[in-house]
Amino acid sequence: MIEFYTMFYINMMIMKKFFLLVFCTTFTLVSCQNDETEVNGISNEMTEPQIEISLPAVEQAQSRANTVNPVTEWENGDKIGLYAVDQGTLTTYRGAQPNLCYKFSKSERKWDFDVTADTKKPKQLFLHSGNAVLYAFSPWDKVAEDLTATPMKFNTNVDYLYGTHRVAPLYVNNQQTSIKLEMLHAQTYVAVRLKRSVDHPYNEDGVVTSLKITGNTPANQAAAYVKGSYPATGTLNLTKGAINTTGATRGDIVVSGFSSGITIPALSGATAPATSIFYAMIAPEAASVRKGFQLVVDGKTHFVPISECEWKAGYKYIYTLTITGKGIEGGDEVDPNNPNDHSGDALVIRPWANGVNEDYNF
Repeated sequence: MIEFYTMFYINMMIMKKFFLLVFCTTFTLVSCQNDETEVNGISNEMTEPQIEISLPAVEQAQSRANTVNPVTEWENGDKIGLYAVDQGTLTTYRGAQPNLCYKFSKSERKWDFDVTADTKKPKQLFLHSGNAVLYAFSPWDKVAEDLTATPMKFNTNVDYLYGTHRVAPLYVNNQQTSIKLEMLHAQTYVAVRLKRSVDHPYNEDGVVTSLKITGNTPANQAAAYVKGSYPATGTLNLTKGAINTTGATRGDIVVSGFSSGITIPALSGATAPATSIFYAMIAPEAASVRKGFQLVVDGKTHFVPISECEWKAGYKYIYTLTITGKGIEGGDEVDPNNPNDHSGDALVIRPWANGVNEDYNF
């Protein structure tokens, strides 16, 4: 009898140890599973971001690759490069790759990962519990890899845009998946309005075969041609909007569209003269940088100086040049019927993002 109870006791102890072992093992597995799916009680499940990308307000982006008509919305097939970094750092977000290509679907009004754009980057962006900050660049460039040095080519009729979170929340994660990235213009927009004088008529054909932005200044306007020092290329830091042109090839900016000659519209009776407008999108320049225009009109070369003025990114600098019987002058003649109209001032500065005008004269 004693032997029976002894064996029963031993068996019960073995069973208790077995159940305790099973319980502990199960608990350990559950804990491990929680470690994989939760961080500080927050789900670590991977989800896709829901991205909205807005163009600069009111005037919108003009010609990402088209300089004829203003583009007021994203078009089907437009592509942006997307970068994701850990919030507060420039470290690539876990599981992400730099410069992922996302393509716009106009019918669905959304951005989708373009798996065919770069076969070396087959994985789209997925969000986990960690906070990510997103940066976008338009148009997408396959060779770009560094969000602090995205390559650019100036005066190519491409409106480079960059954007990030500008309204809270300033991050995304698998709990906060919807985000709006607001794009800004990276370049300066320089426009030239050409017209004929009413008060001092120019009676020649008025055929312009060349228009350049050069290095001429008021101090040497009577001197010979001074070559410009404008960069042809540069890189953009998406986190700051700063452009680096160190080591770039420099020279004049040759405004396109004059290879076959452009005729400045002739006067039509007593009506206001028509205007021809040409422009270039270039790197921002300090006020101290020499600036001027060189025009070839009816075979004769003219130099027009530009007063010191900083060319800032995201602004339009609209210069009016009037050809007269004496030469070319900056600015338009005052319309006696509308003396408060400053649209023909020698220089009109206009924020590229809206229609507010600032007027400056030479």
